[in-house]
Amino acid sequence: MNPKLLLRELYGKGTYVTSLPDGQNIPWTPLSIGDFLYYDRLFGSGQYPDTYIENEIFRKCVRNPVLTKQIDRLHAGIVSTVVYNIMQFSSPSNVQELQYTLQVSRFNADTIMHDLSNLVIQAYPSYKPEELYAMDIETFMLRVATAERKLMKAGLLQQPITFESADGQTQDSALKSQPRKAQPPPVNVAQQYKKQSSVKQTIITNDDITEAQTAYTGHERADKMVIEDKMVKETMGVYDDYLKQIREGKKLQIKTPEERKTDALVRTEANRKTCIELAKKRKTAEQNEMDRLAKQRKVTRSVKRKR
Repeated sequence: MNPKLLLRELYGKGTYVTSLPDGQNIPWTPLSIGDFLYYDRLFGSGQYPDTYIENEIFRKCVRNPVLTKQIDRLHAGIVSTVVYNIMQFSSPSNVQELQYTLQVSRFNADTIMHDLSNLVIQAYPSYKPEELYAMDIETFMLRVATAERKLMKAGLLQQPITFESADGQTQDSALKSQPRKAQPPPVNVAQQYKKQSSVKQTIITNDDITEAQTAYTGHERADKMVIEDKMVKETMGVYDDYLKQIREGKKLQIKTPEERKTDALVRTEANRKTCIELAKKRKTAEQNEMDRLAKQRKVTRSVKRKR
């Protein structure tokens, strides 16, 4: 049997494996978010030696009790390599990787079962998602039905949930879509939004800005300068195009929702490509580190033999 499959059978889902060059496989689980933040802060503080912290993480996360009990007998570099992998997979290492992880999670969350779980939690806030996922399908759907009944009585649901189209035929894609209602709500939100958004562009001229600024008093002008400076720094990445128009003395043209959506898709694709490149670089760096440790162990063994 494949060693990784055997380890999964022994230790269950959520188990990662670090495969060493000598063929040894070490199973481990990532740190929780709280533990990762604690150990990351501990590494940076310099309060304790790194080897002491690494041994603590190794004992906490490695699933094989034989390895944790014989940690002092392991070859040099094994504990550091495993702990490095644990820290890398316990939290994204940069903003780009965090954005990519969020995008993947958004895709995984786009299923009807997650939506039904949220429906139950909305009706019964004491439930946790993990408790619902642990239920069998009959118990889970009973909770959904009682939650639906409660929300309808409270007026939060207008119609029972249905997974069928208007003509009564079951849709094959129902398990990948949002819960469908038999009838639309009394107010069509989409049409109301279109009526309010009939003006495609809003143009603010320099004269309009000057006229508004003349109404400020002395203290208001000082406060305004401080607040505007703070706002510019906080929104530099979001409104960079608008700031560029202001610096060039052009009329400020607000982008339409379609244009903002297009820009967001472009940024998402760029972030995705960046994350792929970062993942490749990290994999190469990990392989180089593994090769370096393997060479170091060979040198150590050669020195011991000569002695």
